[in-house]
Amino acid sequence: MTLIVGIRCKDGNLIASDSRAIFFGDMPLMREADQKLEVVGNKFCLAHLGAVAMTSKAVETITEQVAARSIVSSKTFIELCEEAVFEITKKYAVRIAVAEDHEEYDWSIVCATPDGIYDIRQEGISEKYVDYQCFGSSDLYGEYILKQLYKVAPTLAEASKWLPTRSNRRLIWIQVWEDQFRWSS
Repeated sequence: MTLIVGIRCKDGNLIASDSRAIFFGDMPLMREADQKLEVVGNKFCLAHLGAVAMTSKAVETITEQVAARSIVSSKTFIELCEEAVFEITKKYAVRIAVAEDHEEYDWSIVCATPDGIYDIRQEGISEKYVDYQCFGSSDLYGEYILKQLYKVAPTLAEASKWLPTRSNRRLIWIQVWEDQFRWSS
């Protein structure tokens, strides 16, 4: 089960996630120390959704390219993410096609930049969200809570109080005016 929440705020953007767990069927086997959120280039954030092997490859590729190319523009970063996601999908398409359970390889990444929150699906096409969005297999749970609490143009402090769970979560604020991250656990 996964829940990633992205909220556009008047003083930045907020992205939060639950912790990663490994399941066998419907039973959680263990919680991992790894988180679903990765800071890239000290300006952007990527959230993992779905098949860990696939998202990890995409995040690794994106991180390397951001470092090598010194990317600071949100537009350039999103284009790089789209390309990396699509290239990973193409590279492993045949292997996934022969897998018994294709749904195990469903994945995407959520990107948070100073000017927006984007979902990038396997096809390498991004969608920008203007207010808030919940992602993952627990998205309906997040939506149920946030639709009752959401108000237009909240502050980061207000929005951080709306998150569905306080345990095992990681929160990143991307503050527009400072262009930096603040962390909370």
